[in-house]
Amino acid sequence: MGPTQLSTQDHGKRVASVFEMEEEGLSLFPGSENPPEQAENPPLKRKKGPAPKMLGNEVCSVCGDKASGFHYNVLSCEGCKGFFRRSVIKGAQYVCKNGGKCEMDMYMRRKCQECRLRKCQEAGMREQYVLSEEQIRLKKLKKQEDDQARTVVVHPNPPNPPSPSHKLTPEQLSMIKKLVAAQQQCNQRSFTDRLKVTPWPQVPDPNNREARQQRFAHFTELAIISVQEIVDFAKQLPGFLELTREDQIALLKTSTIEVRV
Repeated sequence: MGPTQLSTQDHGKRVASVFEMEEEGLSLFPGSENPPEQAENPPLKRKKGPAPKMLGNEVCSVCGDKASGFHYNVLSCEGCKGFFRRSVIKGAQYVCKNGGKCEMDMYMRRKCQECRLRKCQEAGMREQYVLSEEQIRLKKLKKQEDDQARTVVVHPNPPNPPSPSHKLTPEQLSMIKKLVAAQQQCNQRSFTDRLKVTPWPQVPDPNNREARQQRFAHFTELAIISVQEIVDFAKQLPGFLELTREDQIALLKTSTIEVRV
């Protein structure tokens, strides 16, 4: 049987055991054999820790309505929680018309306030756990201050100072202008030459002999134009023509493919 399939009897035993521990001062009031209500002992705080896990089918220990959690030490509904809080804050004194003998349930909780308050106290609700509005405000304020104190402020690294600008020398500017002009001239010549390349064959049969020859001529002429463009550009590089012919050819052979990639 899973946790959500507990019988009513098992559930009642579970809730009762929690209340018995509270009344006997075991886990909720360690180290004290006397109930915390006694005037000679200061109010004892409930042992801090996670609240018992709710199964979803718990009932209020006061009126039997659906419980929303543990309030003031007792498994109770929102209605009885609010009623107990209001009664404590106002110091209300109620009078039962039936001599304090009302059986408390969801109907009678609205009819008899004295018996409802007494049932809250008998179930284990503690008046010392009820905070006033001012206490709640101060508690929230302290929590905010603690959260802010724990917050680690990460300051962004200061921006790196701008690196000093390196101005190009007149010689460098002149070199750039020459290279740009050479590239533009080669591109224009290449564009003109590409217009003269053998056109791609339009024959649908890929095995046609004439079409194969046209395709071969088309690729060959494009390759020649590309190589010629590189040679023309290299000749305009300062110092290239001062090299021996053998060195010029060696440089062009080793760099042509890299330039075209």
